[in-house]
This record gives sequence, structure tokens and C-alpha cells, in this order.
Amino acid sequence: SSGGTTATSANANFTFGDGDATVLQSSITAASGGYTVNTIGLDPTLGNYDFDDVAFTGSANLASAVGGVVMISQDGGVIAAGTNGLSAAVTTVTAAQADAMTGTLTFAFVGTVDLSATPFTLDSGQSITGFGNGSSIITSGTIQPINVQGNLGATGGNVTGNEGVVKSTGGDTLQLLGSNQVRDTAFDFTGGSGSVFTIDQNAGGFSNVGGIVIQGVTVSNVATGQTAFKVAGLDTNLSITDNNVNVAGTLLDVDGGAGNITVTRGTLPNSGPAGTLTGGGISIA
Repeated sequence: SSGGTTATSANANFTFGDGDATVLQSSITAASGGYTVNTIGLDPTLGNYDFDDVAFTGSANLASAVGGVVMISQDGGVIAAGTNGLSAAVTTVTAAQADAMTGTLTFAFVGTVDLSATPFTLDSGQSITGFGNGSSIITSGTIQPINVQGNLGATGGNVTGNEGVVKSTGGDTLQLLGSNQVRDTAFDFTGGSGSVFTIDQNAGGFSNVGGIVIQGVTVSNVATGQTAFKVAGLDTNLSITDNNVNVAGTLLDVDGGAGNITVTRGTLPNSGPAGTLTGGGISIA
């Protein structure tokens, strides 16, 4: 892809060599600082590219597959290295696509993602990680598009980037259904109405056997009359520690329940400085 995105993807049927992998009779050697084959931005539904007959010297440029982590961006697709501070290209989905996924999954936000239209729900057992506080996400290898044949190789390692920012000018931003961890991500509630985090034990599908942990996050721009953390009827564990929370609105609103709720300023992860815990009050009913 000339632009590194699927919008400029090639659409051709291409064979290098005779297309037979039995005996490799062709070769491609990467130039200094270059790649054997660059697949970044290639649409896997367009064309076919056959390198079965090729012996490669050097590395191909392949998007990273983040092990166990579903990356979320505003528009989905491949986000190139260097964008949002990424150390490697990553493949992402939209928030709507991620929200529809089931099972024990971990998500990470890349760049700024606006959830104003629809709040995001973490099913029981799902979590959010991020690049905040100098954190990295371990990759399990690289993605070779399904319409590219041949042994292009695979690499693994850590991906780093700028802290993802989740915005919402609509209603509640994030609903947690139990046994969740939310880490190293920023939540900007400018213009928002309601709460940033909602934890309601009476919500359908709620199960909090493992407890909820919110750590290393940044919460900002929660106005007076709005709430950072809203908890209803919780009879299990909730830990909100080691965060940067600085809001004018209600810091914590607890309605009913007999759970064990811990809220401390603490120290930011990865040997960071002291956290921040400032709000317009706590409501307990």
C-alpha cells in the first residue's frame, strides 16, 4: 500500500518466481534499512501475492499481532509504526466491533477513541490494558495477510506507544460487569454526562468473583454534577488505587451493597511518582 493503509491498497494477482514451494529458485534480499516485502496497509480481501518460490534474506514488514490483546482505534485497521508513538504497526478494530466480542479478552486503546455514541461494556472477566505509565504490550508475533503466500517470517516483542485516551461527551463511558482490570489508560470526560465508570451488581451478566481492579488510569474533566466512579449494590471487592484522578465532580458514588471498596492515591505503576486523588466529594447511600 503506497499510503500504508487499506485505502491505498494494491489489488493485483502477482507471482514472484514459479509459485512452487518445492524447490526455491528465486530470492529476495532486503536492502540496508529496508524490507524484503512490505505488507503494511495491504487489504487482505484485494488481490493475491504469491512468494512461495522465494528464499528471503532480511525481514518483511508485517503488522504485529498482539498476543491476547485486542487493539481498539477510532476507525479500526492497521495503525502504522510512529503513529501515536507506536514502536511497531498494530492491527486494530473499532470500539463497536470490540464491544460485540465475547469471552475472556483484554483490550487496549490506540490514540484517541470517542465513545460518545455508545458506552463500552467490559463483560465479566474482560479487561483493559494500555501504554500509559511507560507500559508496553507483549506481542506474540506478526500478521502475514491471508492473500500473501510464502515464508515471510515472523517476529515478536514489545510494542510501546502513547497512552490511549478514551473520550465521551455522551452518557456513561464504561460499564464493568465484574472480574475486570482496567490499567494504564486515560479517560477524558469533557462534556460528558453521567459517570466515567459504572459498576452495577444488578446489571445482567454481572459476576465479580475475581474482584475489580482499576490501576494506573488517568481520569479528568469530570464536571460538577457528574461522577468518576459510580457503584451500585456491590457486595464484592473493588480496588481503585495508584491512579491520577483529578475531577471537580463526585469522585465516588456508592449506593447500597456490602462490598469491600478500596480507594487510595498510591504510586503510579512502573516506579512512577505519587498518584493524584482529588474530587468534589464522596456520596454513600
